[in-house]
Amino acid sequence: MDLPYPSRDNDRERGRPSHSYRELPELPPDHTPSYDPESLPEGVTEEDAETAERMTLAATPGCRVFSPMPYEVCGAILQRYEAMGGPNSWLGLPNSPEYTNPDGVGKRSQFINGSIYWHPHTGAHPVTILYMTKWNQFGWEMGWLGYPTGAEIYHNNGGSRQEFQGAGLFWSQPTGVYAVGGAIRAKYNSAGGAEGPLGYPTTDELTVNKYDGRYNNFTNGTITWSGVTGARLMYAAMRDRWAEHGREDGQMGYPLSDVQIAPDGTGRYLHFEDGSSIYWHSATGAWRVPSQIIAVWSSLDWEKGPLGYPMEASLDADGFLRQIFALGEIAVQGNEGYYRHYPFSGAAATQSLPNQLTPADESNADDSPGVDVMNQSGDRNEIIHTLRDSAGRVGPLRRGYWNGVSGFGVEKIYQRHEIDNMNLVATTMLQPGGGEPSSGQSRFYRQPVGRTRCDDSGTCTTYRRDVIRV
Repeated sequence: MDLPYPSRDNDRERGRPSHSYRELPELPPDHTPSYDPESLPEGVTEEDAETAERMTLAATPGCRVFSPMPYEVCGAILQRYEAMGGPNSWLGLPNSPEYTNPDGVGKRSQFINGSIYWHPHTGAHPVTILYMTKWNQFGWEMGWLGYPTGAEIYHNNGGSRQEFQGAGLFWSQPTGVYAVGGAIRAKYNSAGGAEGPLGYPTTDELTVNKYDGRYNNFTNGTITWSGVTGARLMYAAMRDRWAEHGREDGQMGYPLSDVQIAPDGTGRYLHFEDGSSIYWHSATGAWRVPSQIIAVWSSLDWEKGPLGYPMEASLDADGFLRQIFALGEIAVQGNEGYYRHYPFSGAAATQSLPNQLTPADESNADDSPGVDVMNQSGDRNEIIHTLRDSAGRVGPLRRGYWNGVSGFGVEKIYQRHEIDNMNLVATTMLQPGGGEPSSGQSRFYRQPVGRTRCDDSGTCTTYRRDVIRV
């Protein structure tokens, strides 16, 4: 799609022609025109073409007329234009006189497909209509971008950029043109720029209230800056989770660093001003962990400990702040925190059950009503998954058994009901009246858990507690 040529016709932006023309000489009687009247460019008249011929006879020193256009191209702009190929370059023919810009110093000449701008501090550089359109939004050379410092640079991934005194303009087909400057630009460059993992910008520099901060979003992340924190980088999944909580002006505040690589070399994390963190892993996604949960989780050695990575948002339930992890859950009430460790990964919620099961010991098949399954022997009471259905109900799922007549848990659901998907198991087990299990309700709620108690100084102690309904 062809863009309209951005206008500089108002008095503030126009400037003034650099040269005035005295009365032009007449063409000699034997003059042969250098143009073909039948093939003049659109909008160019024979009168224009004749004027160009007459201007050639009286050209200003250091300037040149490119027939059939009745305009002079001069000085450093002329040198750059000719070095590019003149009318045979992508700029095409000139279609304006040279103007002195409103600052009284810089100059410009307009061509059919772009312009060349010159300033003694930056030199002469061409600007396409695409980049001129964006430049216009920021006030041309009078705005914070200033003058161009180079021509358009093409990237290997199909996009491009052009550098200006105050920032760079970046373009790609999916994203459009956006400006990145200052400390955010420096951080962007350090991460590989448009050809790095962040990709191209998807916003201009935007403002936030806290600390008078600024940020740019990119295809795969964000860079945020303030005078207090400096420039901080994070990638898309963590950015989007942070944005759910209001970004810089929300409860979490600013990140305290760039995104960090977890010790396993795969996960990523960031700590924030409010004491919370966002942890990401390809198997679990990006989740905020509140400071109260962190008090317990950190005492268990974070994601390296028995619970692994978070896999759901925290929620308030039954007076507890709870959060599900890949291998268990944490619940906090006041200054006490509890954790449960499940030996199978809850992150495998859509895996086929046979991949997670080994045959249960059917010799321990007694499941008569009233028996506390926590006191039964064998591995059939082992919790292998945390269930959560669409209504938000939560419960641990036990391995169980099935002997062909009676049973409970995963083995019964798989062997008797032929359900082999964890999400369907959650729906079956937790629906009102589902009644699985029919006895020993304590198997949902009573199991050994860990407890962490923190004193007012922030010192936390973790120890075992046999039973807690969480």
